[in-house]
Parts: sequence; C-alpha cells; structure tokens
Amino acid sequence: MKGALLKDGKILRQVQRPAPHVTETEILVPRQVEKLVKLARDIISLLAKGLDEATLAIANEMHGFLLAWKDGSPCTDYISWQKEFGRLEVAGESAVRFLGQEIFRDAVCSTGMPLRAGLPSSNLLYLKKRGVLPQKEEVYFFVLGDYLLYRLSGSMPVCHPSNAAATGLYDLTTDKWQKQLVDAVTTDGVILPEVHAGASFTEFTFEGTKITAVPTLGDQQASLCGAGLSFLGEISFNLGTGAQVSTLLPAGDLSELFADRKYQIRPYLEGRYIKTIPHLPSGRALNVYFRFVKSILEGCGYAREDEDIWKDILDAAAKAESGDLAVDLSFFENPVTNQVMGSIKNISEKNLVFGGLFASVFRQMGNNFLWAAGELGIGTPRKIIFSGGVARKIKQLRGYIENGMGCGTETYVAKNEAMYGLCKYAQMMTR
Repeated sequence: MKGALLKDGKILRQVQRPAPHVTETEILVPRQVEKLVKLARDIISLLAKGLDEATLAIANEMHGFLLAWKDGSPCTDYISWQKEFGRLEVAGESAVRFLGQEIFRDAVCSTGMPLRAGLPSSNLLYLKKRGVLPQKEEVYFFVLGDYLLYRLSGSMPVCHPSNAAATGLYDLTTDKWQKQLVDAVTTDGVILPEVHAGASFTEFTFEGTKITAVPTLGDQQASLCGAGLSFLGEISFNLGTGAQVSTLLPAGDLSELFADRKYQIRPYLEGRYIKTIPHLPSGRALNVYFRFVKSILEGCGYAREDEDIWKDILDAAAKAESGDLAVDLSFFENPVTNQVMGSIKNISEKNLVFGGLFASVFRQMGNNFLWAAGELGIGTPRKIIFSGGVARKIKQLRGYIENGMGCGTETYVAKNEAMYGLCKYAQMMTR
C-alpha cells in the first residue's frame, strides 16, 4: 500500500508500506482486512499531518471485495481476484460453469467482463452455494477502497462505475446492477452499493484534518489517467504485477459489447470507456523465474539482495540470444492460452543458460503484449504509453514492443502514474 500528498500537481510526501498478508485460508476470519484498515489509517495520518483540509482519492485493486455487517464489522475477509473460488465445485458444479450457461450469455456480455474464476460474480456464487451468504439478515457488499472509506468516515460511500464494472455484475448498457446476474449469485440479504460517476463526496474529520473524499477509483483507471491516456489512437502497456494493454473507445460507443471479442470494455473517466486485455503474464509470472534463480543461489550458499539479482538478470538477458528456447508464462488463468501451468520447451544440450532463459522470457512477454495490441485492432498507434514497474525496469522488453508496433511512434514512459492519476481525478471531481 502506498500513498502521496500532492499539491499543484507535485508530490510533497510519499509513504509506502508492505501490504499485510495472512496464512489463513478461511474467508470468514477477517484477519487481513483489519490489518488493511489499520495500515490505511497509519498512511493517511502520516500524509495529512499538519493539514487543515485535504481531498482524499483512493484507488484499489480491482475484482476484489468483502462483505460487512451494517455496523461496519467485516463478515468476510478481503477476497481478492487471486482467490479463484469460482473454479471450485460445490455439489458437482462450479460457479464459472453455472454462469457460463447460454441463459446468462447476454447478461454477461452486458457487463463488458468475460467470466473468470476470480471475479466477484463467481466468488459470490461460490459463497452462496456453500451457504455462507445470509438469507435475510442484511450484509453489505464493498470493494476494498469503499470499505476503507466507510471505516474512516462512518458514512456509506457511493461506488464508482470503474469498480462496479470490475465485479462482473454491472450492466454498462443501463448503468445499473445486472439484475439477472445479481439474483443468480446473491441472496436477499446482500445489499449492493449505489453506483454514481458524478461528484459525490464523503466528508469527515480525521485527526483534526477536514477530509473531502471522492469515490474510490479502480487502480487501472487511475494508472491510465496518470500515464496520460487521453486520445483515440493511443495505446497503453501497463506492466506491473499483472499487465493490461488498453486503448480508448470513441465516446459513448458500446456497440462492441455483444460482439465476439478477446478484450473487455470498462468504464474510464468523464463518460469514456476503454477496451482492454488484462491479466496478461507480467511481474507475477516473472517472479516464478526470479524465485527459481534465487533458490539456486541460496542452495549454493550465496546470499544476494533481490536488487542485485535483478541487475544480473537484466545484464545477462541484454547480452544473450533467446535462441530456440520457448517459454510459456501461463502459471495462472490468462487470455493468451487456456492453460494454468507454465513450461520451458526446446531445451537442447547447451541452450539452457542464465541469460538465454531470461531473454526468452522477455521475448515471450513481448509477443503476448503484441498479440493483445493486435486483438484491440489499434494498428500503428499515434503514441505508445508505458507504465508500471516492469515496463520501467526492463528496457529490453520496451524495445521489443516498440519494434513490433512500428518505428517512429511517439513513446512515453510514465512514473508514479497511479498517484498523478488520482490527483488528476480528484481535480476533475472537485472543479
């Protein structure tokens, strides 16, 4: 979790803390969410110290949620997109298989979100099938940022469309919750939030500072805004823990919602929409190979700092030929393949070497991103926008993408895009 204090578009203070992780797998024991609430309070306390007033803008990881009782106490722990309960069978059927029936096709298409095992729609249905959801007693559905804001202020915030759409339960054609899907995955006891894209503020006092909070934004939209995605014909490669390739749709154009397509359609800002291919293997997949190298070093008795190992990886890959090695990064559900297991193929007697392995990894990552750009139908873009830690760190990967998209294209590498995006968003909402 990280935060920043900005004034006149400049960062004055920054705070970053590791997110709390828990080993428990029982979703009804809210251990992680309570630690997240405390951490949010601590970060805001440091940033707001000495201020009479401030505007608060929060961006949260998308596709996660929790349920809470009316008094604000959590009913479940935070259930992120990585908890893919939707693929688990209850009474012989998984949530994804149930929602994949033809009777739900148009309803699912209207959300802009294809079915995935980690979507709130799938995970909610899993909870319902397990008998976890209350039937009559009221329990409230929150995305993470809205829940943090509720605990900070004591007031029920509205949900921004970027977060509502990320649940897989929001109808983009009506700007309302998709009733058929909601009825299928919830009970009468589950209360969904009001959704509103306009100026709707939550006001409260925090440790002497008067806070005006704007609706919580999806992290992808915040990053794209901060990176500067503004015009048709621009393409964004946001490469972080996961990766997304995105471009803007013409204003108000939702005609592709019901077409056969590989990409998703999501709300952006100021009434615009993006088409995007998310969940592409990026930092999370890279870490599989990084941990492999680190475990070898540790097994041989060499203790190295992560930063030094990464430097060696990048130096070796830049000097190496990827050769015939074929690397598959499908360690989890992704849009490129139907697999959830990765592999290394075409290993010969001499080609499985340090630099060549990572050169092959970067080549495959680049090919995945170029495939996604082709699916979006962007052609030769007027501008390429890179953002995210992986894009900033790996120049070799950026070069591979630039060459594949065509020479002569304007390129921009963003920095601190989420923070600057939230600042721009807050200014849009309060002007």
